[in-house]
Amino acid sequence: MKVVSEKAIRVTTLDGAAVLFEPGVAREVSETIGLLALQQGAKQVENEAPVEVPEPSEDEVLVQKLVELMNEGNPKNFKKDNSPKATVVNELAGRTLSSEEREAAWEAALRS
Repeated sequence: MKVVSEKAIRVTTLDGAAVLFEPGVAREVSETIGLLALQQGAKQVENEAPVEVPEPSEDEVLVQKLVELMNEGNPKNFKKDNSPKATVVNELAGRTLSSEEREAAWEAALRS
């Protein structure tokens, strides 16, 4: 089964197999993995026409950058409560964010 997703998704089975789907990149996978990907919003590829992937919004880009920041895990970027410092988030966003915007982006990053 050939499957493509408009957003990055990770499909994991109970037996430990994991497949990452990059946005707009069709992958040939087993029926089991394909069905799980379809449940997460992917689509089955019927033909070889390229899939248009929409540009991510400014908020989505910030969330992706926060996830990368989390994965790096540099303690200099985080406060004692393990949330990122405001200056770090503002730098990633390229502008000064309100505390509500920073908190919403951080919550979204934690959920992704």
